[in-house]
Amino acid sequence: MTSPWRRAVRLALLALPLLAMPGTVLAQGGQPPSQACRRQCEAQIQGSAPRDMQVCLIRCSAAEDFLARQRRAGTPEASGRGAAPGGRDTAARGALSLVAYAGPLPATGLAISRRVDRPTAHRTAQWDCYRRSGQRACRLLMETEQRCIAVARSVRGLGLVITNDPNTYQVLSYGVGDGPDTATAQGVAMRDCAARQQPGTICRMAMSRCG
Repeated sequence: MTSPWRRAVRLALLALPLLAMPGTVLAQGGQPPSQACRRQCEAQIQGSAPRDMQVCLIRCSAAEDFLARQRRAGTPEASGRGAAPGGRDTAARGALSLVAYAGPLPATGLAISRRVDRPTAHRTAQWDCYRRSGQRACRLLMETEQRCIAVARSVRGLGLVITNDPNTYQVLSYGVGDGPDTATAQGVAMRDCAARQQPGTICRMAMSRCG
């Protein structure tokens, strides 16, 4: 099942041909993208074509718009407040979810939730990512009801060798994937990462989880 966030992103991408002028990017609702989105995309799309920047800004703005609408509606996944165990929201939570969050680039903070109800998945992944990112707000990479989720990183080495030490590389972008098993999710994530790759970078699997 496709999540509302991913549907919002697809709808935003369909709006690309409607941009009035080259270099002019409008967020959801015809508003300019936020400064947070601009900073995030400038760090992520360094040296890429203007259209890549437009795609990044539209994706980021779609995600912000979705979360803003969820906050206005008071939904638990946006506010970070889950319903009490056994409360009346239990039945409304529906299928179990896996979510992945990442810190602002080029930080390496990353977190994937356990496969639980949506409010708990969002709350725990956001908090875990927040701690790993030096107490900076994280953004949603993916939400899925599939059994497995994976995140790959496009990185550029800062020295002769890239190791697991984050001081040896810089993160430029992420690729995400989901599927019924680890191999499928990781394969999708690596292909998504490769599609966003910049010259002089490599894609490496960063994290995966199955519920």
